[in-house]
Amino acid sequence: MQLEGSLPNGEKFYFRATHDEARLAIGGHDPSDHADWERSEDHPEASYLSAEHGLPIIERLVAIYMAKRT
Repeated sequence: MQLEGSLPNGEKFYFRATHDEARLAIGGHDPSDHADWERSEDHPEASYLSAEHGLPIIERLVAIYMAKRT
């Protein structure tokens, strides 16, 4: 699963779930290559992650990012 987009504040993000890891990268010119911030978490079946199960991970990692900014 891969997803690119922008947060409500306009910052670009890139999310990828593969092997046993889900990773969110935010900021920079190309977050998929070199992000200003990134965080990952283990997920035993990340390569088979559905959108339904990926969304809560994205929301959790975005919340961590937003909390660090305040």
